[in-house]
Amino acid sequence: MADLVDYSGAFNPKARYEDFSKDTLVKLLKEYERAYLIVLGEWDRVLKERHSDTAALENNVSMWMTAGPLVEHHLCRTLNINVGNVESFFKAIQMDPGFPLMLFDNEFELVNPNYGLITVKKCTALNAFEREGKGYEIPLCHIVEPSTMINTALYHNPNMIFKPVQLPPREDKGGIACKWEARIVPKSEHPFPYWRMAKRMGTSAPNNPREAGKPWSEKQIQTLWGYLSDDTKGVMRVIARKPEGCLKDDIIRELGINAEEMSYRLGFLYLAIFETPWRQKWAPVRCLVNPWRYKMDREWAQVIKKLSL
Repeated sequence: MADLVDYSGAFNPKARYEDFSKDTLVKLLKEYERAYLIVLGEWDRVLKERHSDTAALENNVSMWMTAGPLVEHHLCRTLNINVGNVESFFKAIQMDPGFPLMLFDNEFELVNPNYGLITVKKCTALNAFEREGKGYEIPLCHIVEPSTMINTALYHNPNMIFKPVQLPPREDKGGIACKWEARIVPKSEHPFPYWRMAKRMGTSAPNNPREAGKPWSEKQIQTLWGYLSDDTKGVMRVIARKPEGCLKDDIIRELGINAEEMSYRLGFLYLAIFETPWRQKWAPVRCLVNPWRYKMDREWAQVIKKLSL
């Protein structure tokens, strides 16, 4: 039995993918892409309903920080993609089931092997969140996507910068969903050159789960602070003045930046935290919704105020 166009016949206990025609396998692959996103969507819904919007965001970031590079590894190995630059990143993202061509209208512009742009002309998730009208697309697109996509890009090259050029909210609902830039830069020009934080922090990072439950120590905060870029420190200083909940609009107004730039700066902060063995509740800055604001760990706020004197 070979080249089946469907499975309408009798049950075959030894059925294999190889039994079906190429056209049928392509159709099946597209449905697997849909199934992949259904699972992700239900995972997010259950987390929000059983815990909170913030918990869902944090768990999504934690999951994708690990899953993104792992998926890239298996895709590149299967397709014999030589990892190392923006071109290899684009190839793998094209084939990623979490970024399926059937549900997203993606446009790739590879200017050269070390520089390119991705434009998402249609995003099914964004359309759904906009219809829902609760504003969930804002923290998802500004917190989850930048930090997780950055880590996936770094699998291909530790000196790659992957940053948003345009993110929601969008005034024109028929306009593009988002746009991203990927480029390789010298290590000295990377806004967060020490992304393998855990290895550099050494014994200051608690590996014991009981230790991870303890508050931040001043020494740990000072060590990590030294690795952050000046731009990220600027955002952190503003939040530290109102750690119980600093509004996003107040931050961008004071610093004279837009929401995309702030997300870019904090994306590297989240990357630093999730590259360590610390638990996600240790993240020094947490995103809250309705209204969109940031809450800072009190130990961090106190030390930042001292360091900023």
